[in-house]
Amino acid sequence: MQVTCFLLKHSCCEALPAKRAFLCPFWELRPVTTSGNQTKNNRMASRSINDLNPLLAYAFGRAEAEFKALYPTAPTPFLTATFRSNEEQNALFNQPFDKKDNDGDGKIDEADERVTNAKAGQSAHNFNPSFALDVAFKTKTGAVDYSDKWFDLFAKLVLKTTGITWGGNFKSLKDKPHFEVTGWEKLVKK
Repeated sequence: MQVTCFLLKHSCCEALPAKRAFLCPFWELRPVTTSGNQTKNNRMASRSINDLNPLLAYAFGRAEAEFKALYPTAPTPFLTATFRSNEEQNALFNQPFDKKDNDGDGKIDEADERVTNAKAGQSAHNFNPSFALDVAFKTKTGAVDYSDKWFDLFAKLVLKTTGITWGGNFKSLKDKPHFEVTGWEKLVKK
């Protein structure tokens, strides 16, 4: 699948990895065509910052560094999903009726297993580079922490970067781990 999207690029930073390219003060919008599915394992979302749209890579990197400085004893933010295949997107969409206990509570196909409103191709995660990222927090002991407190604090830092929307502000299905490029749908050639 070919996807045309707009990346921030400049001749001095084109050779740099995505996580470093944001340092260039001369970015401009240019159309770039990439292939839509570049992960080796279609069953697991990428967690690589290199699979993110540069604006998101910048926002995450900046917020992560500031979060660690402000809250040195707090759990550390980490990426849980950047690019996600269509196969995985459909699996997530189908969780409430896939005849499995997806949330580990012993109950099958219940409403709280719904984690997305988006089918394959409808999510900002389904493009590479990804227009979305999901985060969680890792404690000093290695446990994963999904406490609202950390998402709320981290979101304030991510949203300092203009052009990012937080899933915690979604109207129909709050998604506190989720951040996406505002208006990403307009950047994708359908």
